[in-house]
Formats: sequence, structure tokens, C-alpha cells
Amino acid sequence: MLNKLKCLFIAFSVIFIQVAVFAEKSTMVKADPFPGERPGQYVYYHDMRTGIYGSVKPVNRLIGIMKADNKQYIIRACNISNGESFLFLGHFYLDKGGMDFFTDEMQGDAKEGSLIMADLLNLMKYMGGETSKNLQDINNRKDITVASEWSAYKRKLINSYRWWIPFYKLESSSNAETDSSGEKGYKSLKLVCFGSVLKEDPDMFTRISKLPVFYNTRTEDKKYIITETEGMNVKLDNIPLALDKNWHFEKGDLALDIYDTYELSKFTSRDAQIGIESIELKNMKFEKNDIDTFTSSLMFQSCVIADTVKIDLKNRSLSLSLWDADSETSTFTCYTSLGIKNNLLIMLNFSALDFIYYANMDYFNRILNINLKN
Repeated sequence: MLNKLKCLFIAFSVIFIQVAVFAEKSTMVKADPFPGERPGQYVYYHDMRTGIYGSVKPVNRLIGIMKADNKQYIIRACNISNGESFLFLGHFYLDKGGMDFFTDEMQGDAKEGSLIMADLLNLMKYMGGETSKNLQDINNRKDITVASEWSAYKRKLINSYRWWIPFYKLESSSNAETDSSGEKGYKSLKLVCFGSVLKEDPDMFTRISKLPVFYNTRTEDKKYIITETEGMNVKLDNIPLALDKNWHFEKGDLALDIYDTYELSKFTSRDAQIGIESIELKNMKFEKNDIDTFTSSLMFQSCVIADTVKIDLKNRSLSLSLWDADSETSTFTCYTSLGIKNNLLIMLNFSALDFIYYANMDYFNRILNINLKN
């Protein structure tokens, strides 16, 4: 889906400035700590640690990590309060049995940027070490929560890991006990979103500067109520679907990987959409069963809101919400496996603007349940 991000570096090369490298890298070897991730993949964490730079206030910033080409990585720190951000382009190097990140180029004030990068280096080193300790469970598709000690800062933490999260696999880090950095249970680091930049929109990574706003529970908003109308039976890709006359057919374009769908457009140009899609199993990393293949599609999403991801093994479904940082809207999406046929994973793909879905859960779920029983 993603080609090499050459255009990304062309775009960034005009805004980066050279910075000094405080080590002799000629004696070290470039390394890739995340060989399983693809160029263009990224994660964003909400950093609420206190005590940084001597301040008792939380830093309240977004920390982004994106894999680029040629074992390069881009680290971004963005102040949520004022939008000020710093970009660091560099490599990981093997050094005396360890792995350290060295900045090749930077965007932003050099003095302040050096302070920020020094703190992020400590954080990444801690995260990497703790993830390595738990890789066996994580690689076995286990979600785990473990006690941890950040010895350099004499802090005891509780770290939660999810096997489907890219890079460090870390979902959150919270205080195991009350200390100078916060009360017991205080979350100082939390995964916000993750995804892959599109080749036609490589700077999407740098436009994420706010926390996503989204719904994840039923609402009673009467403004967006959809009333069920006369039923109709239709087919997509020879698979029968039971809808009603709120829905209309939209022709796709297979040359552009756009499938035929049925859409609902009562309040916006597209409130909801339902379709049938197929994934070639030979092109996916996971081959043991359809749900593993299915959930591997997470790496291809543009911007997944971490708190919305739900993997239902019993019903073989994956639901999530996608965040659009430009319009500041989110879209609820649910993929459900219909089984494997001719080495293709067939899936029902439903999506709706989240505020419309959660105001009409009974209506939409009734349609989904009927079609999944067919």
C-alpha cells in the first residue's frame, strides 16, 4: 500500500537543520529496532510526565515516532497547549551491545531541541528495555500488564502492553505507588493513535497536534436519529445483504481498489457505508487463521484512535475509530470476517461517522446482525 517515502524526505529536507552528533558513529553499526514495522508506520503517545526539566506540571505533549526509509526514524514532540513542535530525523545504532538513537537533523530551536531530545532518549531507552523483557508473551498474542521499575529515576510503574500496537507495544504507563511524580494510578504516558501515512500525503504525521475527540458509547442525541424504512434485499459481490431504503448504491472502481458499496446520506454526504471486501492471504504476514490476518490490517489504517480498538475473537470482528486530524472528526469502522474462500478473506466492512453511529446503535447493529446471520 505504501511505497518508499522519498517524497517525505524531500518535504522535510527544506525545514531540517543540521545538528551536532555527540558520538563517533563511524565505529557503530546502523540498526533497526523495529524490523517488523513498515516505512510510514507511526505511533503517538500523550506524555503527561511531571518533574521533567524541574517542573511539577505535566509536560502535556504528544510524542510521535515514525519509521521512514533506510532505517531512518522521525521523532516528533508537539506541545499540545501551543502547537509548538520539534522534529528529529536520525538512526538507531548498535553500541557495545546496546542500541541508541542519534539525531542527524532537527527542525526547531537547537538549544531547546537538545534538551527535549535528551529526555526522549532516556524515555525510548526505558521503553525499549521494558518491551524486550516482555516480548515472549507479546509475540504470543497476549495482552499483559506488568510491574516495572525505572531504576534511573527510582520510579515504580505499571505498564500495559497490547500485542497489536506497533513499535514498543506499550498502551500506557502509570504510577504503581504515590510518589513525587504523581498519585498511585496516575497515567504519565498513554498511547493516543497509530497508523500509516499515505504516499500521497506524507506530511500527515506532522499535522497531528491535538488529542482526538471521539465517541465510544451510546448517545441520546435526537438531532441525528435515523428511522427505519421499507426493507430491501440487495447483493454485493454475490453476497446478499438486507438493508432498507435509507441506503443507495454507489459504484466502485476496482482499478483504484474502491469497492461497490451501499451508502446512507441523511445528514452529511456520507453518514454510513457498508460493503464487501477481500484480502489475499498470501500478501499478509499472519496466516494461521482469518482473525490474525484480519487484525494485521491495523497497520494499513491511516490514524487509529487507540482507545477504540476492540478485537472480538468469538465473532471474528475488529472495530475501531479513525481520526481525521484536519477535520477533527472520527469514523467508527467495523470489519467482520465472513470466512475464507479461494485463499481470500471475505469481510463485511461497515463504517459511519461516530456521532451518527452512537446515536443510532440499535438501527445499525440490527442491520449488521441480520446480515451476519445470513
